[in-house]
Amino acid sequence: MSLVKMQLEKVGGRERAAAETAASRLAELVGASSTATLRVSGPGTEALEIPAPAVRLLARCLAELARSKAVGVVALGSELSTQQAADMLGVSRPFIVKAIEEGRLPARRVGPRRRIAVEELVAYGAREDQASQDALGRLSDLDEQFGLVAAPDDDRGTIPTPKDRKSRDV
Repeated sequence: MSLVKMQLEKVGGRERAAAETAASRLAELVGASSTATLRVSGPGTEALEIPAPAVRLLARCLAELARSKAVGVVALGSELSTQQAADMLGVSRPFIVKAIEEGRLPARRVGPRRRIAVEELVAYGAREDQASQDALGRLSDLDEQFGLVAAPDDDRGTIPTPKDRKSRDV
């Protein structure tokens, strides 16, 4: 298997507005047909036909760039180094190494180095996101249970202070 050279791209200011416009126009174009023809301006250029799935991918990349998100394209079936995996998830390399050593993230060794399948990394990221959402839900439930945050139908709307608690106890 070949390693992927991952380069995250980010745009700013004027490029962001152009990315937003291009993303919405490409989305409209792809919604209308199974193939899309893009015309590239410049001397001696001709129309280039690009399949709809590629145009949808380009539209999605442009939409993310318009939201100031970094974008990278990685082929499924590729393997990443621990640093590339960390960059993709937005965490530190030691965090990835620890996840591998604890058995939470499958990886294989190539000599002294570890390689992580893109599919495994995506699945791991989804599991971690779900675990975070579950923990946040439980924390929110505990907040309501112990009166730290007013329930949606509670008109108090504030967190009780120690002074408030003393006045209720009297």
